[in-house]
Amino acid sequence: MIDKILTHLRPDLDSMMSVFLMKKFGEDKYPGVASADMIFSDADTLPDNKTSKELEKEGILALDIGGGKFDTHPVGNIANNKKRDRSATDLVAEYLGIIGYPELKLLIEYTRMQDTTGHSMFSKDYIHHLMSLHTILLGLSLLKDDSAILLSDGVRILENIPYYIQNKLTEIDEYNFLRQCLQRFVDSSKGLIDLSNAKYTNFNEWINRINKNSPNAFSMNEMDDAVSIKSIAIGAYYKFDKNFERAYPIFELCIYAILKRENEWFNAIGEFKNHAIIKKVEFLNIVGVESVNPLIIKVARFLIRSDILVYRNPVDGATTIFLQKNGPLNKFKLNKLAGLIRVIESRLNNENPNYKNILDVGNVSGWFLHQSECLLIKGSPKAAKFVPSKIPMNDLLELICYFLDKRKDKSSVQISHYFNYILEYENPIFRKTK
Repeated sequence: MIDKILTHLRPDLDSMMSVFLMKKFGEDKYPGVASADMIFSDADTLPDNKTSKELEKEGILALDIGGGKFDTHPVGNIANNKKRDRSATDLVAEYLGIIGYPELKLLIEYTRMQDTTGHSMFSKDYIHHLMSLHTILLGLSLLKDDSAILLSDGVRILENIPYYIQNKLTEIDEYNFLRQCLQRFVDSSKGLIDLSNAKYTNFNEWINRINKNSPNAFSMNEMDDAVSIKSIAIGAYYKFDKNFERAYPIFELCIYAILKRENEWFNAIGEFKNHAIIKKVEFLNIVGVESVNPLIIKVARFLIRSDILVYRNPVDGATTIFLQKNGPLNKFKLNKLAGLIRVIESRLNNENPNYKNILDVGNVSGWFLHQSECLLIKGSPKAAKFVPSKIPMNDLLELICYFLDKRKDKSSVQISHYFNYILEYENPIFRKTK
């Protein structure tokens, strides 16, 4: 009997979808799961250090956390290579026997692709991205600081998409329906949001396309279409038996999330231009930026090709190193760079580096290497219990530049105080123990 579902703090698409599918389709396999309460934990820990199997025996089902049968993340520093290209949603759907359901398969595959590769949409049109699921969920995360509310609202949005796919061939004037929704929103938000603000130019372009019945209002790609605001709003209309009054709040929630995202996007552009640190190593751009606005990460990719981006939240010290695979570093992996950073972090904490596991995925010396080997993380909204890195931002950037510089000229970089640690990492002869 399941009476609780556990997932990580600040749930993302994969955790939302896992919960949605399990609650809707999992009752036969897990009695009680449909009405189970939600609980949350740091992404890299489980309550009382128990395993997912132990928790399940106590009536707690772990989804997208803990490395169990419904999770793809490493446990400690042990990764399951068979799950490298899977998502928690994918695993849940397969276990429940619903992975091939016509109304679900596009959404399940979209979630898997986003979770494993960062895929958002096939279309290159910014308007299509703006009015899509990944923007909506990002906007929700900016609106809601509470994990339970974020998960609840995310599931409320996701559960409409299958209804759209099921009724896709039903005759409905999609543009007229969306115009009706937009008119209600404009009327109800007067005095709350100034849509004439330049920040909302792209949103107004989408409205213009809707008013003109432009086929370019949405992507023609089948998967893109399935994760658009159109699919969510019209899906809600069918879910609530063509009752506009019950369907409209879903549309309104999505629009508020989109506009929040746009507002923060423009704030992040100004912040990046004023505060970003950009270093060059031959033809590579190494970018560092400190901000409480997570959208500054996307801004860095938009304004400059950041081959490696270091993002730090100045409030809690959470640090993430992003590797851009779609560029000159497409064959580069972060594990060896992670090893150097882990060695230095260990030494700064007066600890001995674990050289046996220093290159492994998972958590080593407080730095978590994602199984994609494109992300190296020390703290995040999903894992709030962490000790901030003792390596200053500028030093971290200089160390990355040194690592990427084929000349390895130690005298040309400002990292002399790390020289012994670098030598220790590069040459086992110089390794020492306390």
